[in-house]
Amino acid sequence: MESLELQIKDIRSEHIGEQVKIKGRALNIGTQYPVYTRAAYQCLRCGHISYVEQDGFKLEEPYTGCEEETCGKKGPFKLILKESTIIDVQNIIILEEITAPARECILKSIKSFLMRSTVGLALEGETYYFTGKLSTIDAGKGKLEYVLYIDKVENVLKEAPVPSSEPTSMSIRNRIRTMKDCIKKVSDNSGINKASLDEVYKMVEEEGIDRKTAEELIKKMKQKGDLIATDQLHIRSTH
Repeated sequence: MESLELQIKDIRSEHIGEQVKIKGRALNIGTQYPVYTRAAYQCLRCGHISYVEQDGFKLEEPYTGCEEETCGKKGPFKLILKESTIIDVQNIIILEEITAPARECILKSIKSFLMRSTVGLALEGETYYFTGKLSTIDAGKGKLEYVLYIDKVENVLKEAPVPSSEPTSMSIRNRIRTMKDCIKKVSDNSGINKASLDEVYKMVEEEGIDRKTAEELIKKMKQKGDLIATDQLHIRSTH
């Protein structure tokens, strides 16, 4: 059965009874508990067993009385546990996804119930796709409240962060350290206590630093006072 994908704010009375799919964050997850979906009642007068479908969370006895034609009494009835159908249920609140700055909208939520095999699948604060039957419950004072009876929970695939083209602060520090080491080696080997830029560029390239990056790092090191240029072709460390 195809589900109608909706935002919580767009739910209307015309959607009651339909299978809907909602994306939202799981909040206020309760503990699981058993609920009757089909209750078996035995008439204590004649022994006949009647089966009553349960749509809510309050047990309903046979409305018209005993179904046995020769009896027809309206009770009393005894609930037969082993003949009844019971499922697990878990209360949950679904908070809609934020699609605009919080100050610009009022976030909507819907009371929901994780049913049967979906119990325990949602974690507090995580976002999922919840699919189930949209219905209503009595909210008191003659009002109804929308509820979702969930029979499917799907994880929302999180987009991987786009790698930054800028080096991280740690990689910059590592590269500057490598630059300093290479400049010192070239300077020590020169015999004139200064390093040829061309030799520095060649050495750092072997360490994985391209010439353009090396030029930018040398510029930063000069600005910080770590290097001085003795001429256009040579540099010297100030430390």
